[in-house]
Amino acid sequence: MKLNEFKKEVLPLRDKLFRIALRITCNEKESEDIVQDVMLKMWELREEWNSIDSKEAYCCMMSRNLALGRLKLKDNQTENIMDTIQHSLEEDILPSTHLEQQETKMMIRNLIRKLPDKERAVMELRDWEEMSYKEVALTLQITEAQVKINLFRARKRIKELFSKLNKNDYSPNL
Repeated sequence: MKLNEFKKEVLPLRDKLFRIALRITCNEKESEDIVQDVMLKMWELREEWNSIDSKEAYCCMMSRNLALGRLKLKDNQTENIMDTIQHSLEEDILPSTHLEQQETKMMIRNLIRKLPDKERAVMELRDWEEMSYKEVALTLQITEAQVKINLFRARKRIKELFSKLNKNDYSPNL
């Protein structure tokens, strides 16, 4: 692969790979190192790129695997993607509405942390990274049917837990 092809196909993936690594390691410098490692490995594999079906999914899988490997070495705990999402709120929102939104996001963040690992990973890649079912399947090394099943279960569980929490929060505790 020529340098121009590398710049066109691999370099644009840096942000996505960084977010994946950051979600797992919760460390910006570590995530930057992981992205750099992925870029180097992809450059070394440039002669074999014709045999790779989805370069994006391959890079995402490599980023995930490297991050998990480093995480196991350091024995850290995974934070959720919600910690890295930029919150964009309109300027004219009332302070009480802003607080309610922040509280709701905190509740959802905690609920997502309670999901089984596979369901949480599928939900993050599909909903936040906006990957296709096929890309998620390649990244997590599962079938597309398993992606759909895990995503359905994760969303259903979040909805159930969230509605249960809301009922408990607003019921009188006398």
